[in-house]
Amino acid sequence: MNISGFTLIELVIVIVVTGILASLAVRSGFESAEDAKLNSTLQEMESISKAIAGDPSLYNSGKRTSFGYIGDVGALPSSLDDLVSAPGGYASWNGPYLTATGTDDHKRDAWGQLYNYNGGVTLMSSGSGTNITKSFGSAVTDFTNNTVRGTILDAQNIPPGPVYKDSVVITISYPDGAGSINLLSANPDNSGAYSFAGLPIGNHTLSAVYVPANDTVTRIVSVTPRSVVTANTKFGVALW
Repeated sequence: MNISGFTLIELVIVIVVTGILASLAVRSGFESAEDAKLNSTLQEMESISKAIAGDPSLYNSGKRTSFGYIGDVGALPSSLDDLVSAPGGYASWNGPYLTATGTDDHKRDAWGQLYNYNGGVTLMSSGSGTNITKSFGSAVTDFTNNTVRGTILDAQNIPPGPVYKDSVVITISYPDGAGSINLLSANPDNSGAYSFAGLPIGNHTLSAVYVPANDTVTRIVSVTPRSVVTANTKFGVALW
């Protein structure tokens, strides 16, 4: 049989091929849309991670400059909303750390599903039907329990010894996790050694004061995750 110049077999073949091509086009379009949503979600999850814990690639004068929410507050956010507005009016909060164009767009992946975040070090998207996980640390303590230690000497590299050690006060200030700034203080030992533990990540101010002369030396200490930072410090003059 011939229909308008086509045999019936040729017409059937054309219909089948057209159907296959249309199916492939629809499938390709769907996959492209899914790929775009996946890439958008991955990028947003990376941005959220940096908003929480900072960007480890940003440095200035040899010191890391980006520590995100944790660097300002001293604790991880309890929810993603804390990245957009200060929880409880925290004074040390210096956000917003994320740009939100809607009431909850910062909390939803590209499929419109809420991210799963419970205040830990893992962010999860389930909108694709498969869990996509972004971890920015191995434990909360990576970001909240670090150590700064060192020695304090005078300009002649002499430690305070047993006579002067109690006349030297070393302090470090850091965000306390509840919106305020905490101040720890300690006296060095005979050799000038001191140590502060339980510190969050961030750039913290370390000061040493020789009380009788009110001689003070101050420096910024950059505390990174899972770190024991050595911050040896010297006064500018001979003191003992």
